[in-house]
Amino acid sequence: MKVALLSDCYPPRTGGIESQVSDLAAQLVVAGHEVEVFTATAGGPGVDGVRVHRLSTPLALGLPVNPMAAPQVRRLLVAGGFDVAHVHMGVVSPFARDMAGVTTGLGLPTALTRHCVLDRAARPLGPAVRRWVRRGAALSAVSGFAAQGVRKAAKGAPVAVLPNGIDPSAWRVPDLPTLPALRDARPLRGLAPQDPQARQRRLEGTRPVRVVTASRLAPRKRVGALLAVVAAAHERLGPGAMTVDVYGEGPLRPWLEARVEALGLRDVVRLPGRVTRGELARAWADADVYLSPTRLEAFGIAALEARTTGLPVIARGDSGVREVVTDGLSGLLAADDPGLTDALVRLVADESLRARITRHNRRTPPAQTRGPRGRPGRGGVPTGRGMRVVVVALGDRGEVGRWPVRHGQDPQDLLAEQGWAGVPVRSELVADPVEISYEVYPRAVEPAPEVPVGAPGARTLQRLAAYAIVVDEGRLLLSQLASRVGGGAGLWTLPGGGVDPGEAPLDGVVREVHEEAGQHVVVDALVQVQSRHWVGDVAAGERHEDFHAVRLIHSATCPHPTPAHVVEVDGSTAAAAWVPLGKVGDLPLSDMVRPARPHVPGGVSYPV
Repeated sequence: MKVALLSDCYPPRTGGIESQVSDLAAQLVVAGHEVEVFTATAGGPGVDGVRVHRLSTPLALGLPVNPMAAPQVRRLLVAGGFDVAHVHMGVVSPFARDMAGVTTGLGLPTALTRHCVLDRAARPLGPAVRRWVRRGAALSAVSGFAAQGVRKAAKGAPVAVLPNGIDPSAWRVPDLPTLPALRDARPLRGLAPQDPQARQRRLEGTRPVRVVTASRLAPRKRVGALLAVVAAAHERLGPGAMTVDVYGEGPLRPWLEARVEALGLRDVVRLPGRVTRGELARAWADADVYLSPTRLEAFGIAALEARTTGLPVIARGDSGVREVVTDGLSGLLAADDPGLTDALVRLVADESLRARITRHNRRTPPAQTRGPRGRPGRGGVPTGRGMRVVVVALGDRGEVGRWPVRHGQDPQDLLAEQGWAGVPVRSELVADPVEISYEVYPRAVEPAPEVPVGAPGARTLQRLAAYAIVVDEGRLLLSQLASRVGGGAGLWTLPGGGVDPGEAPLDGVVREVHEEAGQHVVVDALVQVQSRHWVGDVAAGERHEDFHAVRLIHSATCPHPTPAHVVEVDGSTAAAAWVPLGKVGDLPLSDMVRPARPHVPGGVSYPV
């Protein structure tokens, strides 16, 4: 297929749209397509098989605009025999707007993607958007947040969400070595050589927490608000607690330098300027926290890059960064600037919270990452399905055996089949399989129970899930199943759900409890492993399935309980609540609550 990509901005300019269009062009070429780029940005020829038509003009004084480019582009498109056009629009995109008129006027199948929040621009842009739609254009935005303004402008036309993406291999870094490993005197892989004493202070946790951000130094990016947040946090934390590096350039740099002096932040805030992607990746690998103050951020590519590196991300929840960050799991989201200050103070002061979020971010790729050769990364794999489960038997002298769990098989039955009985002690992700470890003792070998065979035509699915028993001041945290969950609709159960492929079960517990009940928990122990096997419809609207559920039940504590509320949209949870232990038995309960029975006075009853 021959593809035309049309954008005001393109390298060598630097910015989010430029990098996304450039990366998209390269990925399309790798996938076997022929790609040509049309842009108003001056520069050299294309690379990596991408031909670039630069429609710049000296009259624009270096800006990516050319009001006279439309006739030339129309001729090139007609002569080039293109199959499809993809127009990329930012905040102010006169070139892209002209290109949308050209491509749709030619009847060329056209995709229009908005990389910005329209905000007040939605109304004046509306007539043009609706005209492009009438000509057959397909609308999209880089996030649900950005799509809201496009939908207003389009007045009912469908608007898809086409997230930005990055190649995780450029940003992923290995876990930092432990202190004994420092004695090897070898540089950390992917990092520039460092002062040995500085590295030791880092590993011992005695150096200041390093906060970083990357942004164009312009009013729209709220860099002034960034300094105000840092100043307030510095006052609460005291000297030496943190440093803040602000990467980027822009018209506000002189003002920022003066403002840093005026706020007394000379020893805290540094302005390294604009650097390459590789230099940013090395900087992120040696940092601790990423801070984003923006509001009119349609997506947040810089935040995604930092989150992929493993950094906990602090951002406002009323920006597009909320689609990159899950509050409490991959970072902290705040409602306003004072909330950003609170989050910054919390992450700088709480080393265990930083470590937990960093561990999750490094182990769990975000959904917006791209795998090799343009394929989706692991974040695009369906939730909670397709993971292998292995039972590990631990005796007095260590491991005595390990065996994969067959479809429909209870792990306890697998142990009995091998001549053991035991109690679960932990679960962990090791490469691909999840290992469930049992402390075992010998018992007579028992024949394996017969596993029922599924009905003809049923899909065979095995799902690993993790749940938490959370008790706080005489209350049990419960979630209510939504109507889409087939026969279980309306029942109250323990918060939890499917573990994502490649996700550690303990991280899955923390994520699920937050999504279903809005609480941040610390997992204590694995207390029970359940196995359920049935054939039928597991949820409304799904087809007949031969379903095997392996459920890991954990005990957990909630250090800072808040009113329970459902965070996940359109999920399996209808409501969440802290229920007094004496009232739990009054609710219609799923048998998933059974492991919490020791906490509930008088016991509980379950549906048949």
